[in-house]
Amino acid sequence: MAAILLVVALLISSVLGLTIPSLYPPVKAACPATPLVRPATGLSSSESGYISNRSPKAAAGLAAWLQKVNAGFGAASLPTVALTLSGGGYRALLEGAGVIQAFDGRDSTAGTSGLFQGLTYQTGLSGGAWLLSSFAGNNYPTISSLSDNLWQQAFQDSLLDPTEFLAGVALAAVVNDIKAKNAAGFPPVIADPYGRLLSYQLLNGIDGGVQDTLSGITGLSNFKSFNVPYPILTSVAVDISTGQCEPSENAPIFELSPYDFGSWDTGIAAFTQTKYLGTSINNGVPTGSCYNKYDNLGYALGTSSNVFNSLCFSLPTPSNSSSASLEEALEGILTAAHSVAFEDEYAVYPNPFYKYGPSSTYNAQTSLSLADGGETGQNNPIWPLIQAERSVQVILVSDNSADTTDNFPNGTEIYTTYLQAQAVGLTKMPVIPSVATFISEGLNKRPTFFGCNDASKVTIVYLPNVNYTFPSNEPTSKLQYSKSDTVAMIANGNEIATHNGDPAWPTCLGCAIMMKSGQTLPSACGANATGTFGLSDSDVQPQNSARHVSHNLTWSVSMSSPGHVQTFNYSIEDFKTNLWLGTPEGTNLNDGTNPYSACAIAFTYLPPNTINKGQHDDGTCYQTLSKVCVDALTTKAAHLGQALAGSFIRGPNAITSNLTNPSNTTCAIPTSQSLLSSAAPAAQNMFALFSFYKGQAAGRDTCPNVTQSIYPILTVFIPPADVSTGKTIGEADARMTCVRAQTYREGSRVPVARPAAYNVVFRKLTKGAIAGIVIECLVFVALIAVGIVLVRKKRKSRATGVGHKRKMDIS
Repeated sequence: MAAILLVVALLISSVLGLTIPSLYPPVKAACPATPLVRPATGLSSSESGYISNRSPKAAAGLAAWLQKVNAGFGAASLPTVALTLSGGGYRALLEGAGVIQAFDGRDSTAGTSGLFQGLTYQTGLSGGAWLLSSFAGNNYPTISSLSDNLWQQAFQDSLLDPTEFLAGVALAAVVNDIKAKNAAGFPPVIADPYGRLLSYQLLNGIDGGVQDTLSGITGLSNFKSFNVPYPILTSVAVDISTGQCEPSENAPIFELSPYDFGSWDTGIAAFTQTKYLGTSINNGVPTGSCYNKYDNLGYALGTSSNVFNSLCFSLPTPSNSSSASLEEALEGILTAAHSVAFEDEYAVYPNPFYKYGPSSTYNAQTSLSLADGGETGQNNPIWPLIQAERSVQVILVSDNSADTTDNFPNGTEIYTTYLQAQAVGLTKMPVIPSVATFISEGLNKRPTFFGCNDASKVTIVYLPNVNYTFPSNEPTSKLQYSKSDTVAMIANGNEIATHNGDPAWPTCLGCAIMMKSGQTLPSACGANATGTFGLSDSDVQPQNSARHVSHNLTWSVSMSSPGHVQTFNYSIEDFKTNLWLGTPEGTNLNDGTNPYSACAIAFTYLPPNTINKGQHDDGTCYQTLSKVCVDALTTKAAHLGQALAGSFIRGPNAITSNLTNPSNTTCAIPTSQSLLSSAAPAAQNMFALFSFYKGQAAGRDTCPNVTQSIYPILTVFIPPADVSTGKTIGEADARMTCVRAQTYREGSRVPVARPAAYNVVFRKLTKGAIAGIVIECLVFVALIAVGIVLVRKKRKSRATGVGHKRKMDIS
């Protein structure tokens, strides 16, 4: 009713030329006594204070859950546990909600219920950010309450469907908000109407939560009482000053939390206070008035899910037609404030790190352009939790990514996080196997534990989306869910959290969480559950969690190529190399004639957004190698050379130097040979050396580690590498192209067609549309009545004025 009255007021004010104040735009505020900007050298005092108060409550909650599961668990030395919620639109929101519900002691009787009360951190991006914002922004009600009282109706009449919001009661209010923000000196972007329309579905506050802010969560009772995990949303920066449309693979990952906004990553390496976003800052000092409310919660969750940069320079025509796409309709709203430009595709923030020293890459820009948190191929917001400054020891990862053509995860996103963590030295991230291993081992279809046996790593409990009770692989582009589908999706999320109701799963999960606590674990955890797996960074999974054979929990190490390990008696280093390469089981790396697929190596490193920039798999090749991929393989080859040679030489010829001058003379490769060319790239020299070695030393392979470790990399660098025949550089096609060694075809580099815009099908009028029509009729009648009253008053005023004049004349 409040929204209807607001719309009536807005329509009347529009006709009469009046202005209705909006609660949306930023407002001036007193600047804080504390510095607005700080370097990323530790946690803020605000977050540290919250965690200090949250930790004892989380420990008590975790201990209570463990005791409920199995009385054999101790309550000392409890780990810090976090939960991540992946992107994936409404699919991710609903499946993630089901996981939370099954973990929440207030809302479930499952064996996993109560674990949520033991969490210290919770992160979300994109669809997961929608869920976390709805959960936290409404003061952490139960999922049941959100579903029953808000989501079911809101998702059925989704305001992301232009036929709904263009005829609904929210449109006039959103347009008024957009115009008000522009008038306040903050030009709105597409993320503004997008976030406002999402807020009507996710927040219970007045006018679709228009007053709710990210920093305002700190004033809610459950947060103030430290009853809930600390929430963090993530987004990524796009350096549009260089002409980029999409973020680079190593773009800074931004954190948006109730206290802090910023990034740990090189190029930013700083944070500001979330409450004062929108303030103009120069070298950490405000240049004028400070502002509040730029951190509108709808804008924050819209930032984390902003994918409109995919439009790049092909902006569609703004439209207010019910047949418009979502992008066209949002641009149509934005035109109420200003014409639409390329920069409006991003969630824009006045740069708080302008001219701030540590923010070396972005400190010359007056504004920051942010996009969907999953666009760098890290669709699980793990990054904030593997920072050394946060002492997180266990991460529960709810992965609802659409990696496959049928919208299921396959390990791509978490594997990308592992590779990026390796590249920047975030050593807490455990080893994650390749996508090929994920699929072959079925790790994408059941819970899996990573890093259990290494105290220097976090333990990751990977919970992929599986369609246990409902087809939960809905496309990310699906914008409306019936009430029954909303309920069913959440119920399927329950099954993901409980491993389809497996009665042994809660104990199994408790074993994984407590594995590195140093305590004696219950006998149900199995004979090897005290932490002796043999490989310190292997991926470990409970056999029973995947096989309902018995409930006698035992453990085994899941290796990428167990056949290789047995055949070649690999050392641990060899196994790590093999795991990194994702070598198919049964491939004989000593056989230079096998059609080993270099694509498998390169493709598993590259995130989906890189692939979509212009490549596809035509059955021959997955992807032309990007510079990032080449650099990664070069670095890996250099590290292998270091391991084999016993010393590491840096510089342009590092690879050849490391391989031609090994400390182990048995494995020395002659340097005085005609195949070496000083003008050739290191990768080509490496190929030549290895070709010579294999050709001249056939039958007396004294260095099998060289053969087994280097050959797969060579097949990437030099596509037609057939080391058994000892081809020379002159005979090799040395272009950096990803191919299957013997089946490369020209023309495989074919651009991917841009996905079609979301088309809306005309349907019967919804209740919202009918209500809008009725209201418009009432408003029209009201306007006529107002007009009649104004006309009568004007006539009466004229009549009174004439009589008065005549009286004055007579006198």
